[in-house]
Amino acid sequence: KTGEFKLTKTNNNGSYNDMYMHNAHITIYDKLGHLAEKIQTPLLKHKTPDDIDELNQPQSKIFNTDGSIWNVTSDHGKTNTKTNITILTGHVIMHRPATQTKPDTVIKTNKVIYNANTKMAYCPEHVKVIQPNQISQADSAVINTKTHEITGEKMHTVEKNSKE
Repeated sequence: KTGEFKLTKTNNNGSYNDMYMHNAHITIYDKLGHLAEKIQTPLLKHKTPDDIDELNQPQSKIFNTDGSIWNVTSDHGKTNTKTNITILTGHVIMHRPATQTKPDTVIKTNKVIYNANTKMAYCPEHVKVIQPNQISQADSAVINTKTHEITGEKMHTVEKNSKE
């Protein structure tokens, strides 16, 4: 990890950037010591006393004990290290390569709220789910990155491709 350390007050509520890191690589383990997540970002700004990390163009890998991996990218992110909740905004793409029991899945939306404790991702805005031979849309969705279950509000299929 490389970083510049600066103390600069940025607003009136007492929150300020206390650290910058360029080309940050973060590895997170669960309570049992299993690899849970890896995050890369060209720029990380840490705000104190709120313990918020602001991420620029983060690329994340969410690892599951079944061996599956979700690859997640977005324009921006904010993560609270106290609550383990990350909010991703701007061109959010979640991709899980096919497993032995689940198809290749790509989820596109503009905002995701991810809880690392529960492995649940909530997409409060329009969602597109792309799987082989089918594209679905929903007004919002919840993705369980552990079980790979996707539920959406008003989820409907918009395109089916019969090519095998």
